[in-house]
Parts: sequence; C-alpha cells; structure tokens
Amino acid sequence: MLYLDYAATTPPYEDVITAVAEVMSTYYGNPSSIHGLGVQAERLLQQAKESMAQLLKVSAEELICTSCGTESNNLAIKGAAYQYRHRGNHLITTQIEHPSVLGVFRQLEAEGFRVTYLPVDSAGTISMDSLVEALCEETIVVSTMFVNNETGAVQPIAEIGRYLKAYPRIIYHVDAVQGMTKLPISLGEWGIDLCSISAHKFRGPKGAGLLFCRKRDPAPALVSWRRPRTRLAIGYGKSSSHRRYG
Repeated sequence: MLYLDYAATTPPYEDVITAVAEVMSTYYGNPSSIHGLGVQAERLLQQAKESMAQLLKVSAEELICTSCGTESNNLAIKGAAYQYRHRGNHLITTQIEHPSVLGVFRQLEAEGFRVTYLPVDSAGTISMDSLVEALCEETIVVSTMFVNNETGAVQPIAEIGRYLKAYPRIIYHVDAVQGMTKLPISLGEWGIDLCSISAHKFRGPKGAGLLFCRKRDPAPALVSWRRPRTRLAIGYGKSSSHRRYG
C-alpha cells in the first residue's frame, strides 16, 4: 500500500517504536512516584523534554507534556483566557482554525468572552490589516494556526508575532501541529507565547504532545494537584473539543 495521507498522521520511525516499547516494558513507573521506577521514568521524561527544548531553542521548563494537539490547544487557549480575564474579554482567532481551536472559542464566547473570527482571502490566509483593525484595549489572546490542515495555507505567524511584541499584554498562541518540522519556526524571534505540537505529525507516536509556554507568563493551568515531593504539577483532563486533533 502507498500511504499518501501524511497530513492526517505519519507512520512512526522504527527507532521510535523501539524506544516506546522499551519504555512501556521497562520504565513503566509513574514519574510522580518517589520509588526507583518512578524516578527512572521522571528522568526519561526530563531527557525527552530537554531534547525537544534544544531543537526548539527554548528552555525545558517552558515545555508542558500533553497527550495530543487537541489537549495542547485547549490548555493554551482556555488557560490564557481564564488567567488574563482581568485584563479584558476580547479574543481573536481565524475562521479556518481546526475544530479543536474553534470549539474552544465558541465555548468561551458562550461564557461571555467576545471573539473576533478573522476572514481569509482566496489563498486561505488572513491579512495583517484585518488583525490590526480587530485589536483593541480589551484584547488578551490572539490565536492562529501555522499551516491549515485541509488547504495547506500558511499563515503569516512571524509577521503577526513581531507585530504583537508591541502589545505585551496580549498572549499569542500558535497551533503549529501541521507546520512543525515541515517549515522553519522561531518561537523566540517571532514572539510566540504559546505553541501547540503533536508528535505523530512528524513520525512520532500518537498520544504524545507538547505545549510551549513562554517563561515570562505563568503556565496556564486548568487543574492543579500537589506531588508527594511538594512540587506543583499540572493535571490535565480530557479535551472538551468534539474532535480529537492528533
């Protein structure tokens, strides 16, 4: 069979399959446990985060492990909106986002947030003029995808991020699930505050995602719990989106 649906998912590399099998059979401890197996699992988890941090040129402390792109999107958008609601209640996204993003904004809209859905042109991209026009004193979150999952249209995330640097009160989220590893991305230079990633889009395992959260802002938390070692961690529930993303 010739598989041509790489935009939906990719087959994992053989090395990935071997690594996952080894971890599941040998290092299956809960990384929150204080016994030997738990400590080993936590070490491997930290190593994985440090490897990704090097690739993304960020700090490992700025990476939050999730189960998929849907969870990363939900955590990023809801967390930022709830956390900074005291600054304002206006959110901006586009009309062509993945359901895991659009569903979140519709939910927030029902909760009293005001949402602007930017239109796209014939090429499937938004214009900077429409974004600038939509910004206001109440804007607290701007969320755009990197690459559209159906059309392949690439949004001007670098231009948007650089422009928003003049608005430090606004949190900029990018859904980079379809674009990561396919196109260059610079989280620091482009001023991206939150970035969603899913491993199975680039030959990794399903059920593994990341959320980049810039260190200048507290990590968005929907549920919190305390570890036995008295360190605060983030707990994640199931996504509220009606369609899983990654």
